[in-house]
Amino acid sequence: MVCKMAKEKRVDNSEMVFKIICYLCHDKNINSTMNIKILVAHHKPGLIISNDVYLPIHVGKSLSKENLGISGDNVGDNISELNSVYCEMTGAYWGWKNLEADYVGLCHYRRYFTFKPMPLKSRLKEKYHFYKKKIRKIIDPGCHYSYQEQTVVWDCDMFRNMVLDFSDKLKSKLEKGDYDIVVPRPYIESSQNLEQHFREIGMDHIKSLKDVVSRNYPSFYPYLIKTLNSHKLYAANMFVMKWDIFENYCKLVFDVLDLQMKSMVSSCWCINPLTEGCYYRVSGYLAEVLTSAYVLKIKDDGGNILFVNSVFLAT
Repeated sequence: MVCKMAKEKRVDNSEMVFKIICYLCHDKNINSTMNIKILVAHHKPGLIISNDVYLPIHVGKSLSKENLGISGDNVGDNISELNSVYCEMTGAYWGWKNLEADYVGLCHYRRYFTFKPMPLKSRLKEKYHFYKKKIRKIIDPGCHYSYQEQTVVWDCDMFRNMVLDFSDKLKSKLEKGDYDIVVPRPYIESSQNLEQHFREIGMDHIKSLKDVVSRNYPSFYPYLIKTLNSHKLYAANMFVMKWDIFENYCKLVFDVLDLQMKSMVSSCWCINPLTEGCYYRVSGYLAEVLTSAYVLKIKDDGGNILFVNSVFLAT
């Protein structure tokens, strides 16, 4: 079900929208208040929410036949053609190379941030299943369950209101408090660490990721290992970061992902990651690991982190 989507044929005005966005983001005189841009990754028709904070972007636009009526990640400096393996991270790359703001963030068209707490009934239900699986692990080692402070919403108007409420309150919080990064509270695995969690994409990828980081970013390597050994995942590559932190994050993450992919090709694990199904979304999953490790680094460096909840539109 698509919420209130116009059925008429859309006009592809991505280039014009891109120029307007760049003008608004680079002109410091337009608004004297803090400039916050949260990229909202879209890949198919859905509810579009846009204001001075939320910036909808069609990720993987260069690979898509869909016209969503929003700016694509295929204009300006971009890696849109890598979307099949990088997922929403092609949007993060686009923001890094084409935006200028005090804070830059990333979320998804059905998964946003919220300050509202998870409803008590839902929280108790999720925690019940979490601890039930945790205890059951004693007799069933393969049993596991993930828990996160996430509100599931079926009503589009309620969802929109929660999303817009967050953007209004976020501006106030960032102007009053010196926060370095905003992230949703992590997923917590009941009985497996993250290295076990990501075995589904292939342990060769995790091994290659560790090798690349240890060789090229030795000071970051302990955070990667700590993340892989932990039960907490800052999932979906959702964040809002100060520009300088965001820039350093992108330099590290995209270099590591590029080197990791080249490593897998050179080892003959695959020939062309962009066309082989075995590599589908792999870099996006590995980015979740790197994002989680980066949050640990910010925390260890004494950074000021604002933890929030997430809200998911289940339609």
